[in-house]
Amino acid sequence: MNRILVIEDEDSIRETITDILEAENYEVFSAENGAAGIDLAREVLPDLILCDVMMPGLSGFDVLAQLRKETPTEATPFIFLTARSEKESLREGMNLGADDYLTKPFTIEDLLAAIKARLRFKQKTILNTEKQLEELRLNISFAMPHELNTPIFSIIGFAESIRGDIDNLSKEEISEMAGYIHSSAKRLKSTIDKFLVYVHLRLLLSNKTELEKLKEYSTFLEQDILETVAMLCAKDYNRQQDIAVFAESADTKIKNDHFSELIREIIDNALKFSNPHTNVEITGLNNGDRYDITVRDYGRGMNLTQLSKIGAFMQFDRKLYEQQGTGMGLYIAKAIAEIYDGDISISSEPDKGTTVTVSLMKRYD
Repeated sequence: MNRILVIEDEDSIRETITDILEAENYEVFSAENGAAGIDLAREVLPDLILCDVMMPGLSGFDVLAQLRKETPTEATPFIFLTARSEKESLREGMNLGADDYLTKPFTIEDLLAAIKARLRFKQKTILNTEKQLEELRLNISFAMPHELNTPIFSIIGFAESIRGDIDNLSKEEISEMAGYIHSSAKRLKSTIDKFLVYVHLRLLLSNKTELEKLKEYSTFLEQDILETVAMLCAKDYNRQQDIAVFAESADTKIKNDHFSELIREIIDNALKFSNPHTNVEITGLNNGDRYDITVRDYGRGMNLTQLSKIGAFMQFDRKLYEQQGTGMGLYIAKAIAEIYDGDISISSEPDKGTTVTVSLMKRYD
């Protein structure tokens, strides 16, 4: 049974709505003012809230603003009840995140139709989230064993070799094995870190409220910023000398740490799939209301079949590691770009290299 909270200061209207909804088998809770409504919403966690706009003390706008700040109620469907004379002020409420409004006097049919529409949408959102969580579980179970076991077996193997034969090993041999253990541990940490980012992004993409908050962030991009990220990536491959950066300046609509994660994944792929002493070129150029960042390598490249697989994966309908180690990084980059209304394109030729372009929206204040 769906729970509905009615917040209305006029007794007759509140009681009438309560009677109508109870007759339709809804579980109804009611409050006569905004403060009581907020307390009751926290207590019963309703599936939907009907709230008058103009009330003594806290207005309906105040109620909505407060409940949208609190995690348990931040996504609860919210319908305003408003007089015709108040319609002009409703833009404020819709900007705060209201889902709908009903103008008094409204019919029983209009009331029930609005409630059913919002509850159906909420149920659809829940089902989509559950589907994404199930896909996440399958993806992790598909990729985790191989990606974790490979470095773990390497660490265990070299550690056992040192432990079992330490009296017969030279310092150079021990140092070499320790180096393998160190590199395997770094690979293991990198895999775990990527999975944590992956999990976070999968959940974030299904959270409308958090997505809207992120779109308020901006990052000023320039030559020094791109060079810093690129050099940190190149250091892991001892390829600082292969990096070439040219970037114009722009204020972009993306959170700073998300930008760093996005561009790091793309540059890391370029370094991973190209040979030492070949260039990896990074450019950042203004393009109308967008800022385009292009990463080009001169590595192995991909044929049309391989490229189409990546394209399919970037639609999020392929298993995580179907691209044999490139999939998760590209997913992370694509998901971050999508959050900020950006996009990613890839072009590639076998034995000639790959070019990845990220297009981000610019901010104008």
